Amino acid sequence: MSDLTALDARLRALEDLEQIRTLKYHYWRSVDARDFEAVEACFATGALVIDYELFGSFERREDMVEAIRNAGLGAEVQDFHHGQNPEIRLTGPDSAAGLWDIYYFMLDPASGTTLQLSGAYEDEYVRQDGEWKVCKSRFVVTSRLSGQISEDGQYRVAALGR
Repeated sequence: MSDLTALDARLRALEDLEQIRTLKYHYWRSVDARDFEAVEACFATGALVIDYELFGSFERREDMVEAIRNAGLGAEVQDFHHGQNPEIRLTGPDSAAGLWDIYYFMLDPASGTTLQLSGAYEDEYVRQDGEWKVCKSRFVVTSRLSGQISEDGQYRVAALGR
């Protein structure tokens, strides 16, 4: 392999890794913004494996998006996905795998309900029509804290643990 070809391959790998990082960040922002079309576009067409432990399992992206849409999160509810520590590796010219840590916080100001989760995503990606898409995603909760803020500002823990 010539130096130029090796350099081209390394540059392509770096571009692929950055596109996958951007895809995952875009997914989280789209969920938080309730941009359901953008969420759906992050996933590959065809059969998928999506297992979001507390939220459900899905084999089609449309079903997962519909579950998010019907989760009862009104416009006043604030969601914040904070993904970090990505470990992404290319497994082929058009496939990759990734691990992500996440901290999630939800606040419903109307009810005073809060939810904090930490956990890990195990993803697989495929290049489809020239773009990276999620084809498999599993979320495992490692900690959970939910609570209620009373009218006088006191916080009561409702659930703590995994």
